[in-house]
Amino acid sequence: MALRPTVPILLAALLLTLTAAAPRTGSATTMAGGEHLNPGETAHEFYLGFPEIGYQWDFSATGKRTLGLHAGVLVWPFTIHAALSSRTLMGIHGRAVVSFRFEPGLYFGLYGGSRGIYVDLRWGRSRSFLPTLGPVVNLGISSSIDVGESWSLILGFQSPIAMWLRLSPFGWWVEWPILFDVGAEWDLSVRSTLFLKASVGPVLGFAGDSQLAGVSVAAQLGIQTIK
Repeated sequence: MALRPTVPILLAALLLTLTAAAPRTGSATTMAGGEHLNPGETAHEFYLGFPEIGYQWDFSATGKRTLGLHAGVLVWPFTIHAALSSRTLMGIHGRAVVSFRFEPGLYFGLYGGSRGIYVDLRWGRSRSFLPTLGPVVNLGISSSIDVGESWSLILGFQSPIAMWLRLSPFGWWVEWPILFDVGAEWDLSVRSTLFLKASVGPVLGFAGDSQLAGVSVAAQLGIQTIK
């Protein structure tokens, strides 16, 4: 089924309108947006959300690239997630800072594993103990757009493609989410920033001769502290 281009077109139009308005003055920076830490800075980021809660330690910053380690827990199916977080500056356009995301990682599901919701709700999930491993690579683009002195708008998209492996009984499936992000960042002080982000989009699933289409929804509310 062909995906309607309405949402990407609206996001692109909004991004172009805001970035052309005025030069960027510098504002909030978090893991959810496109801005970067200053050289030598580190940061700790905690967030609550659905379906995941998590923590990220940004341990290396050059001003154009920020590296971090991320750990999260999905509530259902219960899944542990660990990843390397890498954001690289793509450019500064008016009020916006745009960065490329590359985040390789691993899911470990205890009751199956899935980031999507499908018509068949049992697909990729289990009520009994069913361990799965899911190597994942998240590719995406994030932007932070100055709207006021202390807050920024977040726009972007991401695609955390995962290949799930089940050993007993053996099975495998591939999930390909295409998620569109929108949110905001607020500077609480010089060293702390509050962020809110929501993600939604279609998910394509592949398992042998079977193909499924579903939807993925996520939300995060968190805080960053800079050291």
